[in-house]
Amino acid sequence: MRVLPKELDEAAVVDGAGVWTRFWRLTPPLCRPALANLQGQFVANQNMIAAAALIAAIPTLIVYQ
Repeated sequence: MRVLPKELDEAAVVDGAGVWTRFWRLTPPLCRPALANLQGQFVANQNMIAAAALIAAIPTLIVYQ
């Protein structure tokens, strides 16, 4: 997430997007290709898949608490 261009975030601010809108509409779609590389046809890094699943579950847990 650190390598995502700051210009995209700044453009969203100029367009009037709030913090959560910028997060949900920019960050997950741009990180999806990197997360898809965790499991392939012949290789699967189980530890990284578990970490990615936990990161994906945290926002849901926060919203419903």
